[in-house]
Amino acid sequence: MRASNIVRASVVAVAIAASHASLTLAQTGPAGEDAKTSFMKGVELYNADDYKGALAEFLAAYEAKPHHSVLFNIAQCYQMIDATAMALHYYRQYLEMGGDLISQSRKEMVQEEIEKLLDQLTPITLTVKPDGADVTIDGKSVGISPVTEVQYVDPGEHMLLVQLLDHDICKKTFVAKRGVPLAIEVTLVPEKEPVEPEVVEPPPHETPSATEPPIEEPKPASAHGGPRTSDGGIGIVLGTEATAIFNEDQAYKSGIKVDSGTKMDAGVYLALFGEKLVAPCFAIGAEASLVITDVDSIRTRTWDPSTATWSYPNPWNPCGNCERPIAFTFALRLKWPIPVTGVLGVYPIATVGMGTATLRFSENVYANHDTLTFFGMSYSGGLGIEFYTPAPVTPFLEIRYLGGFGTITDRDGIEQYWIHLGDDLEKYLLVHHSLTIGIGTRFL
Repeated sequence: MRASNIVRASVVAVAIAASHASLTLAQTGPAGEDAKTSFMKGVELYNADDYKGALAEFLAAYEAKPHHSVLFNIAQCYQMIDATAMALHYYRQYLEMGGDLISQSRKEMVQEEIEKLLDQLTPITLTVKPDGADVTIDGKSVGISPVTEVQYVDPGEHMLLVQLLDHDICKKTFVAKRGVPLAIEVTLVPEKEPVEPEVVEPPPHETPSATEPPIEEPKPASAHGGPRTSDGGIGIVLGTEATAIFNEDQAYKSGIKVDSGTKMDAGVYLALFGEKLVAPCFAIGAEASLVITDVDSIRTRTWDPSTATWSYPNPWNPCGNCERPIAFTFALRLKWPIPVTGVLGVYPIATVGMGTATLRFSENVYANHDTLTFFGMSYSGGLGIEFYTPAPVTPFLEIRYLGGFGTITDRDGIEQYWIHLGDDLEKYLLVHHSLTIGIGTRFL
């Protein structure tokens, strides 16, 4: 999360205030002069959008001569490079060290920025036994147990290290999800005193046998069968076409248009997907889907250019013996997950890709088991609700609109029975619309 416009603009004011402070410090000796030089270089790099370079200079200035105003600029740099947890740490340190030297309006502005940062982080409650153990997260000390203060980390994988004299070291890897609280408990085990190996003298006149190498015990597998990640996964969706609106087959020849409509009943929808979170609220991936639908009835209508009207030579005819049309698509998957609470999130979703559809008619409808095969573009859009669980699965419910259009690739003589335009069609299109509802799960 980048800094807000209000706080980002305020770095200039802080830079001016801190430059006066560093100028005063510079008068106390070489260390103060070094602090001033580093600070002014940091301001120059920050204004040039080189936030990492500015961060290094501000840290050097603070190390040479600590001053609370520099802490604000350090927090700004961390926030601009999306190191949210470090930005939170230095904003709090700025308020604590500055105290009454900071104006009330600036305190309120910084506190507002802190509240925004907390929404981007994962709160962690640590319970460590026994007392007196040194606790670090990602190499940064968080204190000596008992650790009573809630810790905040960025979403992603982290390493917890707990050490105490005469106890086994505990290392734990954990995955933090944005806005989802974590409670971690650690109990250190006392070290066992080393046991002196027993030396057995070989019997007289016997050659001692070689000692077999120790057998290494296999390491225990992960509780969920492998490593977990919070930023993506693979999944499956199974649902039904709650409303299949219509299929529309359009043929054109010498200015004549024939439009064949197909009524659809409910069908089955199945999708397999994989996705990867590339930003806090944006995931990208791929999806393959299969739709099988019942055909209810068909009819044709003809466009008369001279009167600019449609005519309906045939009513809707039942198609009970038509085989179920099958559509297969492969598409790019775009998703915008938005956490609502610690256990619930919502997401808009969209796909775009290519697909194929096949519809075969039985001889009770057309004489030759004729087939229509289409190839073209598919697309969808909808909304979903997902449920966060401690297990490595994320169940969800979603509703989507599915659509597509394409040209015929195999008509197998169907036109002579259906649309009566002969073999020299100029264009033959399929348009499909349906609404689906499905449930599924993502495996992390």
